[in-house]
Amino acid sequence: MKKIVDSEKKADNLRKVNEAIAKALGLISEGIKHLKQAFPNRNFTIDGRLVGDIGEIIAALEYDVKLHEVSQPKHDGQTPDGRNVQPESGVKSSHFRP
Repeated sequence: MKKIVDSEKKADNLRKVNEAIAKALGLISEGIKHLKQAFPNRNFTIDGRLVGDIGEIIAALEYDVKLHEVSQPKHDGQTPDGRNVQPESGVKSSHFRP
């Protein structure tokens, strides 16, 4: 009897986890849609570029960086005085590298 109860509890917990993940992914997807509408020249893909693209937008707004339409390998934007810069950001840290 205990195994049946444990099995039912596991199934219920798994259902709750699946629902929570589905809801969270839906919210992330909606957020990405809003970001793409506001900043169409960035991808905001969920594969790891999301944080980087958001960091680039913040750098552009905070430091008056003009972002290139398409990200470049060595720099993604230019400062008002003409310096090429590569804004970097991550979950634990961020920095602005001229």
